[in-house]
Amino acid sequence: MKARRVTRELRRIVLLPIILLLTLQALRVLNSTIMEASAAVSPYIGVVPPSTIDQSLVPGLNYTISIYTDYNGSDVWGYEFKLTFDPNVLEGIEVVNGDLITDDVGPTLWIPGTFNNTAGTLSLTGNAFFAIGLPKPVTSGPGILANVTFTVVGYGISNITLGTDPEDSERTKLIGYTEGGNGIRYNIIDPETMPDQIQHGFFSNVPDIAVVGVTPSVVEAKPGTIIDVNVAVLNSGSESESFNVTAYYDSSEIDTAEVSLGAEQNTTLSLAWNTTGLAEGNYTISAYAWPLPNETDIADNTYVDGEVRITSLIHDVAVVNVTPSSNVILAGDDVNITVTVRNKGTETETFDVAVYYDNNAIGTQTVTDLAQDAEETLTFLWDTTSITVGNYTIKAIASSVNGEANVADNTYVDGEIEIITHDVAVTSITISPLNATVGENVTITVVVKNNGTEMETFNVKVYYDTTDIGNKDVTDLYPDDEETLTFTWDTTTVDAGDYTIKAVASTVAGETVTANNTKTYGTFTLSSPSPAWPPIEVIIAAAAITIVALGSYAILKRRRKSSKNT
Repeated sequence: MKARRVTRELRRIVLLPIILLLTLQALRVLNSTIMEASAAVSPYIGVVPPSTIDQSLVPGLNYTISIYTDYNGSDVWGYEFKLTFDPNVLEGIEVVNGDLITDDVGPTLWIPGTFNNTAGTLSLTGNAFFAIGLPKPVTSGPGILANVTFTVVGYGISNITLGTDPEDSERTKLIGYTEGGNGIRYNIIDPETMPDQIQHGFFSNVPDIAVVGVTPSVVEAKPGTIIDVNVAVLNSGSESESFNVTAYYDSSEIDTAEVSLGAEQNTTLSLAWNTTGLAEGNYTISAYAWPLPNETDIADNTYVDGEVRITSLIHDVAVVNVTPSSNVILAGDDVNITVTVRNKGTETETFDVAVYYDNNAIGTQTVTDLAQDAEETLTFLWDTTSITVGNYTIKAIASSVNGEANVADNTYVDGEIEIITHDVAVTSITISPLNATVGENVTITVVVKNNGTEMETFNVKVYYDTTDIGNKDVTDLYPDDEETLTFTWDTTTVDAGDYTIKAVASTVAGETVTANNTKTYGTFTLSSPSPAWPPIEVIIAAAAITIVALGSYAILKRRRKSSKNT
């Protein structure tokens, strides 16, 4: 029984996959797609480094990657993977077991896999601890599954793709045993159910430049207008490069400029397009970066922007400026927002202008019969009485007019307005003791809070009725913070009676809500002291004198009675 179980296990680990020609062809197609590696979700199995862009890795040099897992559990029993690469760029020469599954823990079954440098594949590579029955030896991650070394054989780009086909039983896996090796076998990482936990690799030893954006200064212009065509270019390679960039309208050249960029740098150049003599109509704008020697990825050397319309009849209104009277506003105050609009077209226009804080309307005004190239300034009043304190983005939008093609400049965002408030408050008063007699010291504890949005400094006074007990300063109290103040009331010279205790925080600059600056405790009773008893010595002496007097009186009375009887 045990022998059959061992045989099945050995077969599962040791047997190498049969790679079909159709699979090879599919992998070649997959490998022809340029796909830089992206970060995987942890825990993952991945190629390290995930991306290598190095033009110094010329043919004849070796290049080594690690197949690595960041899994840090203690139940790792084995792993397996296979990968594909572009054999026109890389040639596999060696696979070496890593530091995750080693003989230091227990005997292992190491399968180094086999390279097919025609198809660009490494067949099943794996390692696992060998043991008959349970428990299985297990180890802890993270660690390197294996190191794979290639020789660079050509210039180009190669994806290094780990096997993830869910239909393939020999796909990339990290395998564990539960219960410290006494439980069941399971897949810790498996692309069938965890596709985001596999990180592929990317290799490039060739230059790679690209046009990443083309933006004409206008999308509509009169014949004869000079239009700036802004071209954004990127050098994705590992070395500095100089190359030419040409802008086109349709298939006609606008201009060519030379660009010099360091490794992984970008820039934007402006090419002037003189539209004099062009027929009215729509023209497609594009830019082309002329390929460098050995550059293989030239699909991104071309960028097509869209169309520019050349016409003698242009409808184009724009918001050119938005200015608030202040960028910091006290809640409840009015704000004047000044908006400047311009007619950039050739026809007189009538349109609406709306102003917003965030996406909330402040107001709308109509601009009537604005002539070509003319500007008009509008003023909007924003009442912030009901507006919550905070930061708000102010923008103005001009409605598009009939036939307008360029609507990007119809919106103008000014920036932020901050609405603030100043509000300090007395939040509580406590008194100890609750009742006192004349002459006692009474402790009054006052808590104050900054309910506003700005740091505040103010004074706090405490009174009994209208008489000042004392005052203290509160300095630099932050928004939403509290401070506790303690006052001592010496009642030695105060008459017995009922008194109202209150605390008052001084009003800070800009404060409009002042009702909470005062807090009243209520009635506090100060009692008269009880009559004082004489000292105990005096009481004892008086008692003794009284006893002696009464005794003397009794003796005297008895003597008188005796003398009468005689």
